[in-house]
Amino acid sequence: MSCVNIRGCRIGEDRPKVILPLVERTEAAILEKAAQFSTLLADCVEWRADWFEGFQSPAAIARCVQKLRVALRDKLLLVTFRTKAEGGEQALSHSEYLAFLRLILDTDCADLLDIEFFTAGADLPALVEQAHSAGITVVCSSHDFTKTPPMYWSCWPLPPRWPTFTRKHRSSP
Repeated sequence: MSCVNIRGCRIGEDRPKVILPLVERTEAAILEKAAQFSTLLADCVEWRADWFEGFQSPAAIARCVQKLRVALRDKLLLVTFRTKAEGGEQALSHSEYLAFLRLILDTDCADLLDIEFFTAGADLPALVEQAHSAGITVVCSSHDFTKTPPMYWSCWPLPPRWPTFTRKHRSSP
């Protein structure tokens, strides 16, 4: 299996990576939580921009992601806008979704960008090329809740060398 190296984090090697979700609604709450997350031993923070109250303002998004990048220091930043159609908080038109993705690419703040496979549609190859040209790794996602396996499928046993921990399973995205 190939490995992706982002800021020294080798995804695809060694242990599974830990990603902490940021789902706060205000810029102040997002930055406060990011400051807390920056001190933890997680590998990555995922900003779910669909939860952000300023999601319709390109200026607010750009300002927030730039401040978020600073607050997280060297921690990986995955930026996601989960559309309502795929279980997210907000609906965006196709053109609004593409504008959001291009805005994130233009800020040069994200290490990884989640692009919804079906939402991006025919624009996906160009978006992936733009992201790669900008040095951003793409996480291509698809969410089909009518075909999601039962919960017990996500609770596989851990290898013996891993410590026991509590796994939280969310039925919503």
